[in-house]
Amino acid sequence: MTLYDTIIIGGGPAGLSAALVLGRCMRRILVCDSGRYRNERSQALHCYMGHDGIHPRELLKRARRQLEPYATVSMKCLPVCDIGQEEDEFLVRIEAGEAARARTLLIATGVVDELPEIEGIGDLFGRSIHVCPYCDGWEHRNAAIAVYGRADKGTNLALLLRQWTNDLVLCTHGVALSKDHRGILGRRGVAVEETPIERLEGVDGCLRSIHFVGGRKLPRRALFFNTDQHPRSPLLERLGCRFDESGGVACDESGETSVRGVFVAGDVSRDVQLAIIAAAEGARAALAINKRLLKVDGHLLYGQELTLGLAVYGWLCRQAPIRLGHSPLARRTACLLGTPAAFAAACAIVAVWAVTGPLFGYSDTWQLVINTATTIVTFLMVFLVQNTQNRDARALHLKLGELLRSVKEARNKLIDLENCTDEELDQVERQFRALKRREARQESEAGGNSRVGEHPIKV
Repeated sequence: MTLYDTIIIGGGPAGLSAALVLGRCMRRILVCDSGRYRNERSQALHCYMGHDGIHPRELLKRARRQLEPYATVSMKCLPVCDIGQEEDEFLVRIEAGEAARARTLLIATGVVDELPEIEGIGDLFGRSIHVCPYCDGWEHRNAAIAVYGRADKGTNLALLLRQWTNDLVLCTHGVALSKDHRGILGRRGVAVEETPIERLEGVDGCLRSIHFVGGRKLPRRALFFNTDQHPRSPLLERLGCRFDESGGVACDESGETSVRGVFVAGDVSRDVQLAIIAAAEGARAALAINKRLLKVDGHLLYGQELTLGLAVYGWLCRQAPIRLGHSPLARRTACLLGTPAAFAAACAIVAVWAVTGPLFGYSDTWQLVINTATTIVTFLMVFLVQNTQNRDARALHLKLGELLRSVKEARNKLIDLENCTDEELDQVERQFRALKRREARQESEAGGNSRVGEHPIKV
């Protein structure tokens, strides 16, 4: 059974955007696409920079084509029928009996709008009956529009649509509206109709009129509704993910749910439901997934561990010249690690690790052993090398100090030259350069050699 870094469930803008980012990260990805999308009835997709007005299926077709160069990304046009968790991996069962394992999951299956139970609405949905004013309001600007909704939902949607048209009627389908809401809508010029709707009449997907119980008819060119919606897939519930009060999946800013390693993106995770935002959430979730995998593999420290490690490292480096400068253990360890025998032992360990790979199926644990071991050894070697350098530098300074002390013309200040400021070092360097030019002139004039000690410079 194939093990993927990530299995993406859902092949809409969010899922394909995540697949693109992870594919460029050279992650092994499987995208499972059921072929069902929230906007499958729409004729055009809007508010998507560079693709405004494109047919939704054409956008997905282009996105799939752009994934073809990435050999680590695979696609299956089949729905996922079951999902489970086994330790740190997820088992995904695909329709037709296939199965795959994944280290992380991204659920991007979107939501399903629950259509009002009104005769004729199914034939008009996606053409002249919509849910999102930002997506389809401009196409019906200044037209006769109806809003279907109850209580706060209906009122808020009507107030929002008011900016696209002056001819607006809120239909509550038999539910009485409060006096306050009527007052607010009245001040904005929105009419209210509480009579239940009997059916919708339209031609070739275009709404023509709304028929109410009792026989009255209201000519309208479009209708927007704001009813409930639910996640398209029940997989999140099976995994035990928490949901918030509004019915959306509870997740953090990166899209990770309450189940570690399970991420969500797109309409299923947020209130703002635009295709371009779904694509952005897919990309953001992909970045978080890649970072999570790096941490699991030991290639990236967690934030707190990194901060603590740097603090400890800085403290030890400051203490090294005092506490560890003459440690017999440090000297013996440095000598031992520099021998051919130590190198041969390291090669043998790597060889044993490589040979045992097939025995463990190249599992994550098998990889984690060498990653953790090399990280620890490298971390300790930093202190060992720093200790050795501090000791050698200190000994070299003492030897140079002794040489300077034995030369009569030498200046005592040069013994503590390493303690001088940058400005003082620049001054000494300029003096030596001037001395070099002076001696060059004297040699050319006298034709002989002169010694530096004959022309001491006072500092």
